[in-house]
Amino acid sequence: MTYVSTEIEDALLVRWEEVTVDAVSQLVAWVNNEYKREGKPMAYAAIVPTESPIPGAEARRALLDGYNEIAELCSTVRLVILGSGFRRAAIRAVSAGFMLAIPKHKDYSVDNTATAAFGHMAENCRVSAERLMEVAVEKGIVVAGEE
Repeated sequence: MTYVSTEIEDALLVRWEEVTVDAVSQLVAWVNNEYKREGKPMAYAAIVPTESPIPGAEARRALLDGYNEIAELCSTVRLVILGSGFRRAAIRAVSAGFMLAIPKHKDYSVDNTATAAFGHMAENCRVSAERLMEVAVEKGIVVAGEE
């Protein structure tokens, strides 16, 4: 598995280490299971750390398809692209382009910080932004300094 994930009530948190076709498939299955467990749309955030490699074309296609499925199961989808500079800005721009493929009625956004993403998530789930951050740090989804 090339990601770390955890759930807290109706919130799902993910940290991508590397995006692969198999990892996307596993992630979508996990989100489906959590949706069935909760019985209602979940709030979802994925952290993409600075050191995470840019996925290849096949993995990007799988990610786009996977995020379309995830968007149908979630009340909000937040993607956090960490880091600065041209390369990270380009990744943010491509990621924001995913929004064009996500159904218009869905809440999907690309954020610069976990703090911003968790603040928005807290408006759409039963967990406070502070508790989301606490669990994210505890589980290795967010590393100290990435807040």
